[in-house]
Amino acid sequence: MNPSILIVDDDADAREALRLRLSHAGFEAVTAGGGQEAIERYGEIKPRIVFLDASMPDVSGFEVSRYIKDQDADPPATIVFVSGASSPTLDYVKRCAKVSGGDHFITKPYDAAVLVDLVRRIDDAAAVMG
Repeated sequence: MNPSILIVDDDADAREALRLRLSHAGFEAVTAGGGQEAIERYGEIKPRIVFLDASMPDVSGFEVSRYIKDQDADPPATIVFVSGASSPTLDYVKRCAKVSGGDHFITKPYDAAVLVDLVRRIDDAAAVMG
């Protein structure tokens, strides 16, 4: 069975911390260290949920989100943007995330219990749909 979650962040520590939190909650996740790798991994595993860092040096999370939303997945992957941006930049990043197809937005540092609850709700809804 393919992992249902793809975590994309150019910060290796942040990526691994999120993967471990989700793993401890019973979810299988794979990671990608940048936007181009994310596009490749997405094509390989077709995850239900994609966590995207908004700002990455090669291909931005916004571009990755647009790419994923342009695919013909049924049901479509749910995009969760994760950002450490602070005000006033945070409002801009949130707007860009929404425009590029983001479904949810979480700011760093995030509450692990809230994050796991969100993943469970998304995963349950995706399982019902497909």
